[in-house]
Amino acid sequence: MIRTLNGQVIGVNPPQVIVEINGIGYGVYVPLDSFDRLKIGENSFFYIHHHLGEQASDLYGFLDTEQRDFFELLLTVSGVGPKSALAITGSNSVGVLRSAISEGDPAVFRNASGVGTKIAERIIVDLKSKIGLQPGLATGYGEAYEALRGLGYSGPEIKKALNEVPKDLKDTQEQIKAVLKQLARK
Repeated sequence: MIRTLNGQVIGVNPPQVIVEINGIGYGVYVPLDSFDRLKIGENSFFYIHHHLGEQASDLYGFLDTEQRDFFELLLTVSGVGPKSALAITGSNSVGVLRSAISEGDPAVFRNASGVGTKIAERIIVDLKSKIGLQPGLATGYGEAYEALRGLGYSGPEIKKALNEVPKDLKDTQEQIKAVLKQLARK
């Protein structure tokens, strides 16, 4: 199994680049956010996911291991194939994608080409326990955050409203009341 490639980029045809190594040109699918960092004629190092299917053997290349590992994590979700996983990893930073899973925000995934509501929600359900809560996000808001999520509010709107709650307000019920008042005004 191929895990890395280091060679000269000799062609660019999104979503694929051609990397030449010792006279052999390898077609490598890369996330769209990587194309601005790749230059024809320059050497590049790729962390590879070698996807073996019934009809094809494809290479997916990433400029860092974090993105490759997240791509491989997405492939564990039923209904997410390599093309969708590539679109997702290229749509936002891994940190933003992990936060969206942690906060249960499917809108971030729907921005990727070919990803609808059902797949976005399945990604969140399947991966939430695998990535855990992300530091500094939902965990910082405690019970008030979780209660408001249970009421159907989105993570970003809850965080924005909680940031406007007076810092001396420590009681969870009082925090929830304050946030609900703010959200009702909007």
